[in-house]
Amino acid sequence: MKKQLTSIKLALLALALGAQGAVAQSTSEPVPAGTFIRGDANDITKNAPTNQVYVSAFQMDANLVTLTLWQQVYTTALTMGYTFDHTGSATGGNYPVQGVSWYDAVKWCNARSQIAGLTPCYYADTNLTTVYSNQGDVKLAANNVNWAANGYRLPTEAEWEKAARGGVFGQRFPLGNMISHVQALYTSPASLPASDAGPANVFPTGEGPAGAYPANGFGLHDMAGNMREWCWDWFGTNYYATSPTTDPQGPATGTSRVTRGGCWNDGAEALGCAIRNYGTPTGAGTTVGFRCVTAGSSLTTPIVTVSAGTYIYNGSPQGPNAANVNAGGSTGTITLSYAGTGYGPTAVAPTAAGSYTVTATVAASGNYSQASSSATAFSISKATPTITVNVGTYIYNGSPQGPNAANVNTGGSTGAITLSYAGTGYGPTTVAPTAAGSYTVTATVAADSNYNQASSSATIFAIGTLPNGDVDPGQLATLLGTGKITLTELQAVLADYDHSTSTNIVNYTALVSFLGSDTVTVTDLLAFLNNYVPNHTANTLALNSILGATTNAVDQAGVNTVLAHYWVNNPPCITNAGFGNPTNFVFALTNFTFTVQVSTDLANWTNIGPANFQFTDTNAVVHQASFYRLVTQTN
Repeated sequence: MKKQLTSIKLALLALALGAQGAVAQSTSEPVPAGTFIRGDANDITKNAPTNQVYVSAFQMDANLVTLTLWQQVYTTALTMGYTFDHTGSATGGNYPVQGVSWYDAVKWCNARSQIAGLTPCYYADTNLTTVYSNQGDVKLAANNVNWAANGYRLPTEAEWEKAARGGVFGQRFPLGNMISHVQALYTSPASLPASDAGPANVFPTGEGPAGAYPANGFGLHDMAGNMREWCWDWFGTNYYATSPTTDPQGPATGTSRVTRGGCWNDGAEALGCAIRNYGTPTGAGTTVGFRCVTAGSSLTTPIVTVSAGTYIYNGSPQGPNAANVNAGGSTGTITLSYAGTGYGPTAVAPTAAGSYTVTATVAASGNYSQASSSATAFSISKATPTITVNVGTYIYNGSPQGPNAANVNTGGSTGAITLSYAGTGYGPTTVAPTAAGSYTVTATVAADSNYNQASSSATIFAIGTLPNGDVDPGQLATLLGTGKITLTELQAVLADYDHSTSTNIVNYTALVSFLGSDTVTVTDLLAFLNNYVPNHTANTLALNSILGATTNAVDQAGVNTVLAHYWVNNPPCITNAGFGNPTNFVFALTNFTFTVQVSTDLANWTNIGPANFQFTDTNAVVHQASFYRLVTQTN
């Protein structure tokens, strides 16, 4: 009953772990059943004579167990009651775990099995009822192992050597009879051994990332160099002479456990497929890691594929997800690993534009072993931003004016901004205009890492000459747009164009009273302006001639013309002016009283006297080199 409850508890725990349990997986590769020649046929190593051995089919992790995988299982195992002698360490998450003993590795295999919903292989008793998890350093023998279980375990020495050879027998190393630093991580002295292709004088200071070197014929990485690997077997110097020839499981007892493969601190002569080494099972150093195997006969390896779509940068994580994975019939939990230049590998999908790969791993489930897809390429394309330019009000001052880079909305892009200005007889050029007039500006934003190059539309702006009384059509167009003029637009124009400090400030109450809220007509405009600048009826006929019938709606050009006639600094109230000679002249004035001033430099002026209807300069001889102007006292 207690055993049944324990099983139920573990099953519930595996369900509760969800994706966490599924993360504790690694790509595995099948090693087919069959015979191979075990031992050293190249260098005739004394403790590895050659003989033919049959090994049943099994699955082996393609890579050494990494620190990330170790920690995921280790953390969960602690909550399940497991105990370990060491916590494990590594240079980084994708580096092989080191600093773990043989006992740590065996218990970790059991925890990994239970998290994946598989049957553990190692037991504290020979009845195979008490899972080996927290019983200390138990000296396990072959009858403490459920060899038929579908869970994870360490490879036997025979399984490891068959896997390392990659299906090609008789070679010294997994990839041939010579080895080089392109193929493995190891140490090379100044004087190279015959089997070391070098280069010489290579002295690594520690482990390298898992899977960084080419795989052998079975798809297994780092079977030579990087880290030695714990195997199940007790080490026996003369074991090969008495070993069974079918699925040998090592000596019945011993003091050291077998390690294989050589490490970063070993020379080439220690990396051969047949080279045997060993370590104290309680020892935990920086040169030994491990990988797992599972029985291969009872599980089918599914073919896992990933379908990639089209992705355009939007600032959010993108790429294939679990819904895009074909698990090949397995119902195991799917995990994804993304990688790219300077990115990953990580379970988080990328956000930036660029080229990536994704690898899907499907956890073991039912009759299926865990399996992974190939690295499937996908890309996130650059987006095309929407570029706009914000236009302000610009008054002629002799300097370049117009929208600048600070007025450009780049749509999120960080690309460099360039501006092109154009107008009648001007540009296109990157230099902003200085003269009054109507122009367009186009902003171009260069491509950055996530956005394509893009440009705005040609945006209209104008430089007005309002202070000297000229009405600028481009400024008017910016304010009013096109079509008929409404009351609101006219209010805006008059407020913008009136720079007087006299009593002629626009009276909006009067404007609304005269014009109402409908479209402005010629009659409306004349009535308001005659109230705004009184007694200017002399211009009515001229305005009617320009604008048409009094019932016509005033358009943009019409308002421009009217304001030109009624501008306070160019008063239409001078209805007639005659000049008799260079020094005597007569003004015919309407409702205006003027003061005559004289200046010799057009900057400093002196009052001469009032001019009501006629003024004669009696000091013409004195002021022959002078200029004259009229100053209004009453508008």
